[in-house]
Amino acid sequence: MTMAKYCYSGMFSGCLNLTKAPELPSLTLAQNCYSSMFTDCKNLEVAPELPATKLDEYCYSTMFTACEKLKKAPDLPAKKLVDFCYFFMFERCSGLESAEISATELGPKSCIAMFMGCSNMNYIKIDVMTLDNDMSATDSWVMGVTQEGIIEFPCGSKYNKYGDSDAPKNFTIKASPIVIFQNPDKEELWRDTIGCDVVPQYPFEEKGEPFYKDGLIFKGWDVKPHVHETPDTYYYTAVYGEEDIDLDKILCFTALDANSNISYGCMNLNCPEIEYTLDSGKTWKILKEFEKIEFQNEGDKVYVRGNNPNGLSKSIDEYTYFTMNYRFAASGSVMSLLDGKGESTVIPCDYCFTNLFNKCLLVQAPELPATELTKGCYSGMFSSCASLQKAPELPAETIKDESYSAMFSGCINLTETPELRATTLGKHCYMGMFVGCGNLTKAHDLPAMKLETGCYEYMFTSCQSLKTPPALPATELADSCYNYMFLTCTSLTKAPLLPATTLKKSCYDHMFTACINLEEVPDLGATVAAENSCDGMFISCNNLKKAPALPATTLDDNCYHLMFAGCVNLTEAPELPATVMKDSCYFSMFASCINLDKAPVLPAKELAKGCYMEMFTECRKLNYIKVGITTLDNEINATENWVDGIDGPGTFIFPCGSKYDKHGVSEVPDNFKIISSPIAIFQNPDSTVLYSDTIDCGDWPSYERCITCKTPYYGDSLVFLKWDKELDILDDPDIYYYTAVYEKKEEKTNLDKILRFIAEAAGSEIFYPTNSGIIKEENYPDVQYSIDGGESWHKLAPGQKITLKNVGDIVYLKGYNPNGFDQTMSNGGPRLKFEINGLVSANGSVMSLIDGKGETTVIPCNNCFSWMFVDCDLTNAPILPATSLTEQCYLEMFRGCQYLKEAPGLPATTLAYNCYGQMFADCSSLTIAPELPATELKELCYDEMFMGCENLTQAPKLHATELAESCYAGMFIRCTSLKEAPKLPAIKLADNCYTYMFFQCENLTKCPELPATQLVNGCYRNMFSECSKLDTIKVGVMSLDNDFAATENWVDGIDGPGVFIFPCGSQYDKHGVSEVPDKFIIIASPIVVFQNPDSTELQRDTIGCDVVPEYRGETPFYKEGYKFIGWDVEPHVHETPGIYYYTAVYEEETDTTSADNNWLCFTAEKDESKIWYNNQDNTPDVQYSIDEGKTWNIMEPVKSVVLNKGDKIYFKGNNPNGFSHGESEYTNFYMAGKLAASGSVMSLIDGKGTSKEIPCDNCFYSLFSGCYPLTEAPELPAEKITKGCYKGMFNSCINLRKASQLPAKVMKESCYFCMFAGCSSLETAPALPSTELADSCYSNMFRTCTKLREAPELPATKLEKYCYDYMFAGCNFATPPALPAKKLAEGCYISMFTSCKIKEAPELPATELEKYCYCNMFSYCTLLETPPALPAKKMAENCYNSMFSGCSNLMTAPELPAMELAPMCYTYMFNNCSKLEKAPELPAKELVEYCYADMFSRCRNLKYIKVGVMTLDNEFDATINWVEGIEGAGVFIFQCGSTYDKHGKSEVPTHFEIISNKYSIGLSTSACDSFVYNGVTYHESKEWNDTLSTSYGCDSIVSHKIIIHNSIETEMNIKKEDSFVWNDITYTDDATWVDSFQTVFGCDSVVRYNLTIIKKEKKNLNLTVDDEFVLILPGSTEKIGYELTGGIGYQYEVRYKGKLICSGDVSNDSTVDLTCSKNMEPGEYVATMEMCDDEGNCAKEDFTFNVMLPDDKEKSYYVKVWNDVVICRNGDGQFVSYQWYKDKNKCDDANLQYFNDKSLLGGEYMVHVTDKDGKSYFIEPIQYEEELARYGISANPNIVEKSAEFTVSVTGVSDDDLTNARIVVYRADGIVEKILNNVEANTTMRLGSGEYIIVLTVNDGKNANCKVLVR
Repeated sequence: MTMAKYCYSGMFSGCLNLTKAPELPSLTLAQNCYSSMFTDCKNLEVAPELPATKLDEYCYSTMFTACEKLKKAPDLPAKKLVDFCYFFMFERCSGLESAEISATELGPKSCIAMFMGCSNMNYIKIDVMTLDNDMSATDSWVMGVTQEGIIEFPCGSKYNKYGDSDAPKNFTIKASPIVIFQNPDKEELWRDTIGCDVVPQYPFEEKGEPFYKDGLIFKGWDVKPHVHETPDTYYYTAVYGEEDIDLDKILCFTALDANSNISYGCMNLNCPEIEYTLDSGKTWKILKEFEKIEFQNEGDKVYVRGNNPNGLSKSIDEYTYFTMNYRFAASGSVMSLLDGKGESTVIPCDYCFTNLFNKCLLVQAPELPATELTKGCYSGMFSSCASLQKAPELPAETIKDESYSAMFSGCINLTETPELRATTLGKHCYMGMFVGCGNLTKAHDLPAMKLETGCYEYMFTSCQSLKTPPALPATELADSCYNYMFLTCTSLTKAPLLPATTLKKSCYDHMFTACINLEEVPDLGATVAAENSCDGMFISCNNLKKAPALPATTLDDNCYHLMFAGCVNLTEAPELPATVMKDSCYFSMFASCINLDKAPVLPAKELAKGCYMEMFTECRKLNYIKVGITTLDNEINATENWVDGIDGPGTFIFPCGSKYDKHGVSEVPDNFKIISSPIAIFQNPDSTVLYSDTIDCGDWPSYERCITCKTPYYGDSLVFLKWDKELDILDDPDIYYYTAVYEKKEEKTNLDKILRFIAEAAGSEIFYPTNSGIIKEENYPDVQYSIDGGESWHKLAPGQKITLKNVGDIVYLKGYNPNGFDQTMSNGGPRLKFEINGLVSANGSVMSLIDGKGETTVIPCNNCFSWMFVDCDLTNAPILPATSLTEQCYLEMFRGCQYLKEAPGLPATTLAYNCYGQMFADCSSLTIAPELPATELKELCYDEMFMGCENLTQAPKLHATELAESCYAGMFIRCTSLKEAPKLPAIKLADNCYTYMFFQCENLTKCPELPATQLVNGCYRNMFSECSKLDTIKVGVMSLDNDFAATENWVDGIDGPGVFIFPCGSQYDKHGVSEVPDKFIIIASPIVVFQNPDSTELQRDTIGCDVVPEYRGETPFYKEGYKFIGWDVEPHVHETPGIYYYTAVYEEETDTTSADNNWLCFTAEKDESKIWYNNQDNTPDVQYSIDEGKTWNIMEPVKSVVLNKGDKIYFKGNNPNGFSHGESEYTNFYMAGKLAASGSVMSLIDGKGTSKEIPCDNCFYSLFSGCYPLTEAPELPAEKITKGCYKGMFNSCINLRKASQLPAKVMKESCYFCMFAGCSSLETAPALPSTELADSCYSNMFRTCTKLREAPELPATKLEKYCYDYMFAGCNFATPPALPAKKLAEGCYISMFTSCKIKEAPELPATELEKYCYCNMFSYCTLLETPPALPAKKMAENCYNSMFSGCSNLMTAPELPAMELAPMCYTYMFNNCSKLEKAPELPAKELVEYCYADMFSRCRNLKYIKVGVMTLDNEFDATINWVEGIEGAGVFIFQCGSTYDKHGKSEVPTHFEIISNKYSIGLSTSACDSFVYNGVTYHESKEWNDTLSTSYGCDSIVSHKIIIHNSIETEMNIKKEDSFVWNDITYTDDATWVDSFQTVFGCDSVVRYNLTIIKKEKKNLNLTVDDEFVLILPGSTEKIGYELTGGIGYQYEVRYKGKLICSGDVSNDSTVDLTCSKNMEPGEYVATMEMCDDEGNCAKEDFTFNVMLPDDKEKSYYVKVWNDVVICRNGDGQFVSYQWYKDKNKCDDANLQYFNDKSLLGGEYMVHVTDKDGKSYFIEPIQYEEELARYGISANPNIVEKSAEFTVSVTGVSDDDLTNARIVVYRADGIVEKILNNVEANTTMRLGSGEYIIVLTVNDGKNANCKVLVR
């Protein structure tokens, strides 16, 4: 609104009855616009608001002159005043009391006579620092202001002048805050004048702590001292209270058994001072030594404290200890024994708590809060506390010598160590801390990096249940630091990493001794050993098979003594590289390693005392030893008994030239062959020796020396190629094996990767090369083709045509051109190219023309594929997998391919010169460009790449930030359909980098931002020439001026209009084809546009680059029924020029309560729960409400909201395009405490929770991932979902019990990926009704949901890639879902049930397999006994890989009928199936790559294998390790006629009998009771043989053995109290039933159960609740009385309408706590209390309680108007009826708005009101103290007619006091009618009709009053 001169001048002047002025909203004023507007409006009480901040001359002059009833001036916000603006503005406003003027700058004559004659004025605030001026600005401005008052200047003002034109004469000038610290009785303690930016401080050091009365202590100030920015007097009142004892911190013992006792004693020292209380601290008694505190009942408590500042104990032999009979639970802090309070965290002396609870029956330990420890402070503190179940927290980060030694030794029920945070240790600090904790299963990591002597010694000795050790990251060791740390930890299977590189004396001494199940140990990285450093480290680790690496080259005495002694399963010793021995360094190192067959090489050339003594004693299988010394003769016992117990045969190798030939237990083992020259053995892959030769040291091995040897041969299909390693000079004696390498004569090509052309038009022809007449024949590459699917290949002759007669015909092309395909260009010749007549599509890899296979990714030469398909009629391009490019390798490769619609992928990230030059030029059908991930560019790399692609609509992303010369030159020339350019992020340019880049892109409207700040040669030349629709350009340079053609013609042909944006501060203003386009507006500052959703502009503004945009218009309006709620983007600084749009956001004006919406809601299930969220490159709209949707607030990221139990918080948002957008652009919630979700997550999208369509991919990605406190999931109602929409949504929500329903019927890629992974408390899965799946849709969905009871049904019959992979991995349900699909997809079931507890597998009906389809499907299902049938007869690569690996209970294998195999089809299929005895028949006649690799490895009980092949010989690892670990005897059956006879882990198991001519088969059959065979019934066991003839003509001897087992019948009697559960059926009465089981032999076992229920008498409880006058405030807790008969209360709950309000333990027999949530409305509630005893007997009772309306004491509903009357304030007419109460007693007939007490007001007063909405409730009561006045006031007469006068008389007041008195006239509704500050003995008054109370107040603060009734 805009004013005009004099527009309202004098408008209401003289309107005597005007009481209220109209609104005056204008922000812009005009001369005299309001002058004299309200002059002489004598009854005007309230002035209008005056919001204008910009004034004009005389605008407010005389505006309110003579408005006598005006008490407060309106705010005057203008900062700068103008001529006469406030001239006489309030002159003669005699009732005016206060005014505030915000001006910081006066104007000429601006305030003349402004407050002249304002006689009641007592307060003025003005923001100028001084009134001094030479403009007559304040002339006579306060003339006639006579009252006392205050004028307040800004802080720091020095102004001190008084007068009519200065400060009023009787006013106090304030310019700084005054603070007064005082006692509750107003006694002043300290007064100070401070600065406006200073926090007040009380001088404790000078004055000491405030004191008030004896018995009270100072607790603080009623208000926290804070900065006071405005001058005034501020009071801080001291708060006092009685000294509190926090019993929670006092050491407490609770008896867990009746008739128990506790006492204490002292060993070798005077006892400390200890006292105790049995009545919760009311009385304390001294506890004497050995005095027993008796506990008669379970649950009795005693609190114990002491005053022992010097500590409890002194040494390991002088200590204080407790003794307990029966079990106790401790709580509180043990430090209360020292300081009496339990607050100290510093332990005062060494051994302070040593042995304190030794052998006590403690179930729960007390708190140990100390952070500063001493030597031995906790040593032995809980030793032998056999009942202790949990260790206390140990917060110290620095510990001293022996601090925790033996602290928990012998605590056999301890299952988990406390977290040990210490990083600074002391000597022996953890020594024996957990010795003998036999049930300890979890040890927390030990973070210290630097260790001290013996710090961990014996720490976990005899912790037999410990399976996983703590991490040991220390890199700096100390002597004996790990000494005996894990001794006899018999469950330990894996040792922790030991990263130290330098060892210390005895550091690993016996560290893992007798860890009999230890299988895996880390390599020891140390290169320097120390004395005894590894002494006995792994003694008797029976399961250790492979020793860790020992790279130390520097040894010390005894360093490896006994290190692996007794490791009976050790088969692989470590290398021992040290060449200098030390005394006894290897003494007994491998003693009794009975399975070690090869000794490590011992390279030392000299011996040391005892160095090899007993090193290999009893290593009975040892067959190889190699030493660096030439003789074993010595007199220092170096080899004493070192090979005792080794009988050979074997090989012993000495260095060249050794003559040593002695045998014995201290020499060379008997039966060992001594070698001192190299032996070369040439052999075949099956170890068949072809030639053996002993040569001289320094000679070459040679197969050619063998005169009779022929070329190595290994089968007709193979050709000898070479030896597996190079033949070289041999200087070292040993046996050297050289194995022949063969290659197949011809291999069938894998066609998937071979370049192929498919006809899309009949008769299509392919020519190559088309220019054969020019190119010499020797320059032709090798090109072969196949038209029969690769069965035969033919050389493609120059110019030869290949005709594809029919649509769909295929020709394959390959070649072997390792130096490149087209080398003619490199050699200066013409190009080779294909030509196509017709129409074809290409597929496969173009690289098959290089390597014949299509596998290489390296292009070998420049111009390799340039011009290859120029002008060809290709519809699809071949694959271009190369990641290593060369110069011009793809130059013009597809130029002119007018039918090409899609470009191939280009994966290279580093480019080469002109590599993609004109690659797709003139491909007119191309619409989408390939991804271009390259970040390292080269000159001309993208030169004219897409030139002429007139249908290209989408450009690729360009990631490079560093450019090269001409890199993007002409890249998109004539791409006429391109509308949006890719981003160009580089800020540093290169010569000609963007020249002609978008030339003639006529539909391009917006160019990419060009952030570079400096131009270079030709960088933008013709860049946007003829881009006629371009309307926006933004640059980073300040000017386009240059003399190196950087912008030459760059915008030629752009006519505008448009916008050109320079950086802030640019002065550039030139237009032209090389400058800014004509008709473009130049912007060098940000322009912000506020607009409506329909783009209607609301406000446009040009702002500075450091200014936050501000909307200054009226509240935005869009449509009826919608209200404005904010902008789509939060206004923020725009540091770069541009046009920035802010669009208004509206929402429907509906009832926004939770009842009408389905908002996402979280309910706190625990006090002090928290919720917040964080953004990862994402900024969604997130709003929250804590009042059920009445008010909403924007939630800022990372800012948490705290909730107490029962509190709710609602969330919504306006995010129609999605909440999250990708794995790098997402928002996730965080929580603490415990919360349950409800409502719809879709409220984050639509603000209501009603939408059922997810708008974008990854919409809720990781939304609640890692929210451990979440117990219930929200609703997920979407029926239409998107890619990755719920990916990881609840990942690792470990307390989530139930999943949301998922109604979607059509899946999208990865939609549920990892959705509930790691939800270890999830019990019920949602239904999954979808029959239309997508890639990875259910991948990892329920992984490690260990409590999932049942899997959901999976009805889909058509699968997609990896749809179920890892879906249920690690789940514990017993029955898997049915899997009906008969058509599979790649990886569909991969690891679906891995590590599950399923006992039976689902049917798998599929007969067509795909790659990886069943890979790992049932791996490590250790309860699986019976596999599913596998009917498929055609294999696929890796189809059954590891399918049953680790199924240790699998006893039968499924039939495998396939006759043709695929690579790796059965790899690891039955690996480690240790109970499998019979392998499935393998009928395939030929092997393929890795087909049986590791198939039966570790099936140690396997006894039978039958194969269809004649031999296992192969060179492609088909059977590698396939029977490794099968040690027992068995039968291996080949086809009749096979001569195969090799044994080994990759052949036939070592102890198996091979059968191929005669089959000898043993058939053992067992049956129950009887068995029928060939018509004969057998009732007893029998054996016999049959001889048959096979179809191969081989004899088959069948041995029959029939075993008959008998059935069993038994009877069992059961007696139980009250009820008994059997197979999920609950019995409450006697019953009999029969169950049938199977014996271990499978026979029936019938058990008859007879159940007798012993009825226990049930207690009848009766509950009465004392609900008389139960009052409570929202958010508070009150005691409520009860009486329970028939039992003792144990727990209680209070519910309102079924909803839990509060619950807890019953702590006494008279009251419980009633808690009211903050959200409960005032009113009366009927609730139900249920109380139960500890046996589960319960009683209920309804009761009534009232929630009160809180009373704000600063704006109280209660008004005390005289000494005996209190009024309920009702200014807005909210209340319609009243009932008064005094001291909670109802006052009869007291139902008016006020209450007149019969005596003086004294006590608690409260009113029960009914409001105009019909709601009734109490208002929080107020307390009054009796106040007697020595004076009185009366009205005469006290009943008068309207307008009649009456006299008010004052008595008992002295004349001096009368000047300070005040009379206030109140209406009966509490509204102030009149105030008299000048009180006289008799005063005449007139009042309007009504009832009035007249109150007299004198300076002592007491009141007197009287009443007047005016008719």
